[in-house]
Amino acid sequence: MTSRYQRLISFGSTIVDIVNYVDHLPARGLDSLVKESLVMTGGAYNVESAASRLGLKTLHAGTVGTGVYGSMTMESMAKDSIDFVGRRLDDVDTGYCFTMVEPDGERSFVTYAAAEAMVTVDQLMDVEIRPTDAVYISGYDLSYASSREAVKQWILSDHADIADIFFDPSTMVSAIDMDVIEALRHKAYVITLNEMEYEVLSPRVGEEALFLQRNGIRDTVLFENANPIASVPTYAVEKPLDTTGAGDVHTGALIASLASGMEWHEAIARANKAAAYSVTQKGGACGPTAEVLGNL
Repeated sequence: MTSRYQRLISFGSTIVDIVNYVDHLPARGLDSLVKESLVMTGGAYNVESAASRLGLKTLHAGTVGTGVYGSMTMESMAKDSIDFVGRRLDDVDTGYCFTMVEPDGERSFVTYAAAEAMVTVDQLMDVEIRPTDAVYISGYDLSYASSREAVKQWILSDHADIADIFFDPSTMVSAIDMDVIEALRHKAYVITLNEMEYEVLSPRVGEEALFLQRNGIRDTVLFENANPIASVPTYAVEKPLDTTGAGDVHTGALIASLASGMEWHEAIARANKAAAYSVTQKGGACGPTAEVLGNL
């Protein structure tokens, strides 16, 4: 197979996940006891590590703080051979996401944005982009007050036309400026969405971006010009432990699979398999290696 991409460059923000497993979410004003808690690197790292573990050279171009969480972030990227080409901030730490996971694996987030949301347009413009690169952009960074203008300017610039953009609007899709959404409908190569996000941002006739609808246990559907062109079955998981980061793992595995030269149906099937594996693990950055994936 001929390699399609030589590198993945991620403009997504990496944070630390404080994952708490609870029997149920508390009603407002009440409490709920945590049965188990994990602290691990998350956010865009979920995508980056999934791609890197499947053999795609991956670069992180975001901002990382200096402190306990910033150090954890840098150590995690080094462990997964993710090259850091971004910016370190000396006077602020990396932020965190307080995650609550219920027994069926469903997760709820509360996020505190810090250093990772403090990117500048000059920082982004300085990153070398090649025609053989895939670029990952997250909707979180288009919703944070301290990063949205910088990321928006990069997207609207000519830099965005050089490589293939993979855009995940995330659950923050409704908070993103409409003009950048409209631009990404044409500038992005792939817009990947879960079921809820798809209801907000669905494909329209005449758009250049491909839309990938991730439907949980139902088939993953690829749309071109608002028409479904592929429907790929997912892998059943009887007892998911944690759905945190499953969509991120899917995106990272998809990009790595396309990079290796796979056609769409095969690449989506492989991404579906990687995402299914991730929900059998606790935490978000649970993308499998090629060896693990091959043994499933």
